[in-house]
Amino acid sequence: MNVPAPDAFHLPGPRPALRNPRASLVLGVLLLVSIPVFAAARKSAVPEAGAALGLFASDPAYDYSEMIREIESHGFDEVTLVVRYCMNEGRHIRACPGTPDEKAIRKWAREIRRRGMAVTLFPLLVLEDGTGRPSWRGGLKPERPEEFWTRYTHHLSRMAGLARGVRARALIIGSEMVSLEGAAGQWRSAARLVRRRFAGELIYSANWDHVEPIEFWDAMDVLGVSAYFPLAEQGDAPSLERLTGRWRTIFRRLEHQAAAAGKPLEITETGCPARANGLWKPWAEDHAAAVDLSVQHACLESLFAALPDAAGVRRVTLWNWFGAGGVGDGGYTPRGKAVMEVIRRGLLNLKRIREARAPLKAGKPVQPAP
Repeated sequence: MNVPAPDAFHLPGPRPALRNPRASLVLGVLLLVSIPVFAAARKSAVPEAGAALGLFASDPAYDYSEMIREIESHGFDEVTLVVRYCMNEGRHIRACPGTPDEKAIRKWAREIRRRGMAVTLFPLLVLEDGTGRPSWRGGLKPERPEEFWTRYTHHLSRMAGLARGVRARALIIGSEMVSLEGAAGQWRSAARLVRRRFAGELIYSANWDHVEPIEFWDAMDVLGVSAYFPLAEQGDAPSLERLTGRWRTIFRRLEHQAAAAGKPLEITETGCPARANGLWKPWAEDHAAAVDLSVQHACLESLFAALPDAAGVRRVTLWNWFGAGGVGDGGYTPRGKAVMEVIRRGLLNLKRIREARAPLKAGKPVQPAP
């Protein structure tokens, strides 16, 4: 196994929710089962599946080819290349230590396309506090908002050029930037500027509990969600059936929100760390919690069980393939864990269902694999 250096892995995990997890857990139950899904033509569709690959090694020259090969061999059709950029006190944006240069990013994008997969580019903004430690971007409150938006829009323009250069399907222009989501005009202006340089789809990825307040979905092509919904109450050990039902409720809720916005829905990030608290705090890679591979196994097995019914979800992307993995790893990566077989089987099942539901070809129905 191609294993990065251990110090390469540190990155703040998916971000804390802004609302009470218990309240969020029961909110979906209140939704009507029958809702207007964005694209009626997708009523028999099955979501596509991608994997996020964070270019997070401490060495900018690190070789990601084995991870790309693994992603392709499991049956994913897209890779989201996650590239870290650090911001100091809401002002200067630069490549984080270890981030590959643009020539290397293009190299890895070519390798992904060579293997028949599409590319989405995700420039991930990492905030640094006064000590240089990373913090969640959702709490960013720049002291000089106008200066921030000038710098961030310039950064996005550069990323648009990079996305065009790597022939990306889509560019994620923001993710979980909750404290700045009220600046709808600035987001619309940034999107217009990006479209001058990049013809692909633009995505904003909302935090799991902050989808409805966003007013600039009209400027995006896709409603994206970082779907780290709590799947259980603290201390609960739900059955696979209950977890699958929870995912179905989540998808119905998001389908309703995407329909209201008039946009296709993509889950830009989801998954659970292999930690004892991973089902009720999937956004946090809590190193104080014990490693528990069964938690990640249950999370992803139930996800794949629910996806065939998620007709209003266009794509789901698993977070995050990067990492050494192995049975002692409590992170998100599935590498070196039994959950890799769950992913392989889940993707194969989605492919079989997609083929079985496809229109007649040459006058003959497509038969599902045995």
